[in-house]
Amino acid sequence: MPKADEEKGAPRMALPIRTPWERYAHVLRHLYDPAERWDLIISGLPMPLRPRAIEAGCDAADVRNPRSARFNDAGAACKQHVLTDHDRFYSPAYLDSVASAIRLRRHQLQPANGATLYVGDNGVLTVVGGEKEDAGYVTSAFRVKPRGVPSHAVRQEDFIRAAVDRMKELTVLGPQGGRGEGP
Repeated sequence: MPKADEEKGAPRMALPIRTPWERYAHVLRHLYDPAERWDLIISGLPMPLRPRAIEAGCDAADVRNPRSARFNDAGAACKQHVLTDHDRFYSPAYLDSVASAIRLRRHQLQPANGATLYVGDNGVLTVVGGEKEDAGYVTSAFRVKPRGVPSHAVRQEDFIRAAVDRMKELTVLGPQGGRGEGP
């Protein structure tokens, strides 16, 4: 007989983001975004992250505008640096988010695509794929920037509240959440 969490569509555990290029893209887009304030939840996170990546050989334009970054165009030293940051900092934070969200029962199924969204006690909104090759794998993890709060004054509670609100938007309105942006 399935456990209660499994009945609600929540996997018992999640696997890290599947491919190196997806890991690379998510680290650039989320972990390196200073407005997401990962420094509030990751002990020992070396700051600032973007200049460190540039010093490691990443293209400054890619680091500052990650949506245009191309994994295949990045140098070996850059890839190694970014993927190491994924494994040391980003992955443990989003996997902890899934674990605490299951404990807190703060997760919802996204009916449109079968993904499950989690908000952990660290304020990370984590999306776990529910279909095909992504089933069980994290497909995105980010900290929702609280509206109307300057990043220097934001508190952990602000991130949790913003992430819960965003999770509700995404599960009610679908993958785009009515705001023209998905995870």
